Amino acid sequence: MSASRSALPCAPAGELWLHQSRQDRRGELRGREEDLAALWADPSSVVTEVSESGQLVTVSGGDGLVWQPTGSVRDDLVVWCGGDPARWVRVSADPVAGARPWRDVIGALPVVDAHAAAVGLALGRWHATHPFCPRCGAPTQPRHAGWMRVCGTCEAEFYPRTDPVVIMAVLDDADRICLVRGHQFASSVAMSCPAGFVDAAESLEDAVRREVAEELGLRTVDVSYAGSQPWPAAGQVMVAMVARVEDPALTIDPVEVAAARWFTRTQLREALTAGEVTLPPWFAAGRWLIEGWLGERVDASFTTTAVRTGS
Repeated sequence: MSASRSALPCAPAGELWLHQSRQDRRGELRGREEDLAALWADPSSVVTEVSESGQLVTVSGGDGLVWQPTGSVRDDLVVWCGGDPARWVRVSADPVAGARPWRDVIGALPVVDAHAAAVGLALGRWHATHPFCPRCGAPTQPRHAGWMRVCGTCEAEFYPRTDPVVIMAVLDDADRICLVRGHQFASSVAMSCPAGFVDAAESLEDAVRREVAEELGLRTVDVSYAGSQPWPAAGQVMVAMVARVEDPALTIDPVEVAAARWFTRTQLREALTAGEVTLPPWFAAGRWLIEGWLGERVDASFTTTAVRTGS
């Protein structure tokens, strides 16, 4: 499925964050221990640190990760990120001095650092939640430069998983957009596009149709793909879609949605200015979809600053 930027009513205001990281992961080296050992010992190789709780260590000012020489001994849980010079991420189970929550800093990182941070956050969470074999219950150990775990008893192999989530710009015949506030939003004015996990044996398009119907009571008549991005700390890939509906009459599920509202472009601009609505950070797919519909960037002052509960 190729990205179709024409799925959005207007040209996207900017590139979707990490839609193309342009980083060479050099994945063919993951199982070649001698080559990895040589790269680790190379004086040009560098490593940064990520905590299992989702925190990053950045330089003063927050516009880059702290990179250090790799040294002579490679820890058990150091993840190979590829690149040239070689980059690694050390995943720490303990709090890291000077680290900050990833949401607070990742948007300011250059693409190379953001890619490495995303890899470390995603794999760190996966390693932390998969210490035992689901087949026999024995402990598992990291292998292949952090990209696999192996059971020491039954020798079963396990690989990192990524959960797909669809997030939709829901539009009606008048080209209005429907924004929602979930119960997990800490801010009472924070709104974004509706989203939901893709079920087992379900296409992306069917997931959009189901989620829009379940959360908003709307019948979708057309679904288009817009782009995708990793959402690292939660081990997800956000798949941005555009859903057009037939009848805009809302019937929200109060368990799933705290509030939902249709906006014209003028109404959204007025609501933002009045402080009635704030939007996700600039690097989130929901913000990208909204700005693509709006046809312009939204000022950073209209960004949700209250911490969202969960990942």
